[in-house]
Amino acid sequence: MVIAITGSNGFVGKILVQALLVDGYEVLEIDIITNIDITIQKDCELIPRFDVMVHLAAKLFVPDPYKNPRDFYFTNIVAL
Repeated sequence: MVIAITGSNGFVGKILVQALLVDGYEVLEIDIITNIDITIQKDCELIPRFDVMVHLAAKLFVPDPYKNPRDFYFTNIVAL
């Protein structure tokens, strides 16, 4: 089983990736650091097939939606 994890380089993402690898799962890491931006359609088209996705790439900083609501909405709600 291939498990895709968005935000795989974040605090929770790193821990989840390691736990899944230890349990024998194949993990597909999706993160802005690995040059995959889930808010860009062309990037999403390059993602290999997977069985399950865990979305951890949300923006959390409270002032962000007030400063740039469109970006916040696309990352947390629309992406992928």
